[in-house]
Amino acid sequence: MCGLTHATSFEVTQVIEVDSEVGGPIKWSPDGLKLSYFKGKQLYISDTLGNSTFIKELELFPHRYEWLDNNKLVLHIKKHEGPKSTNKLITVDINTQQDSLITSYIYQAGISSKVAGFESFRGPHKSLEGNIYYENNTNSGNKSIPSQVNRSFFGLDKELKLSTDSKINWKRKGEIYRVNCDNSDSVLIADKPWWTATPFELSKEDTLVLSAEYLINLSTQETIDIGDITGPPPPNTLGCGILYYSFNPLYPEMIFNQGCDIDEGTTLNRVIIYNYFTNELQIIDSIANLTNCTTPVFHPSGNIISLRSSGKLYLIYRTGMVQ
Repeated sequence: MCGLTHATSFEVTQVIEVDSEVGGPIKWSPDGLKLSYFKGKQLYISDTLGNSTFIKELELFPHRYEWLDNNKLVLHIKKHEGPKSTNKLITVDINTQQDSLITSYIYQAGISSKVAGFESFRGPHKSLEGNIYYENNTNSGNKSIPSQVNRSFFGLDKELKLSTDSKINWKRKGEIYRVNCDNSDSVLIADKPWWTATPFELSKEDTLVLSAEYLINLSTQETIDIGDITGPPPPNTLGCGILYYSFNPLYPEMIFNQGCDIDEGTTLNRVIIYNYFTNELQIIDSIANLTNCTTPVFHPSGNIISLRSSGKLYLIYRTGMVQ
């Protein structure tokens, strides 16, 4: 794969314990100087050395969130009350601790989907250029055609709109498209049916797609079963699945959480890095001397890994990456 920075085997140089009782996804700010995480409803920010600061307590743990810029987060707060759910999209300024409402809607199960003109949102999401947006859906009201929804995309910059050349990757009926956010143009990237209910990731060079438990080369259509890469399930486990997968922003690597069921209520987790250029595979738990690792995220530099291990948040520094 020409043009890529090749990664070799690496060694862990430092493991920093940041905090305990941490749940949910962890995310780096665009400049890589701050790491956001949650302890229940409480939002915290850590620097790259593991020094953390409490920011504020939210109404609920976020359903989804992203960094809007280096000083603000945008969060989807979803509150369930029986068949009703209240959905809010808000921003939080980590310097002032102030939050602001962007939009909201109330969904009534069994009713809202039948109402013509009912509006809802999905997001926040990130465009290919790193711009944050949300998808606004207006229901057709036709229950027999549930996919008949009018979609528009709203950027979360000062003007609340995305530039016409902002693009996103979109999956419809299993096919992957590259779509202009103003709906002016779309390009089919992959026409092979993928798993429509699962998230997908495209490598930075657009040559590979990672969906469910499969890594697919888009030019050759070669498909790699991640289970074949990782080998047989660990002893005393029933089977394994892949979660929290993503590509390294710099090196030809993917990182993922492999969850293996021990029994109905217990899962053994471990974090694995696979270099798809050298076919090397390394289990982070072993080389970092940690156990039950999950929710891994690469730092924007590609050389720091943040993850949770048995409820604790860690930063893992590594070496051995060469250009």
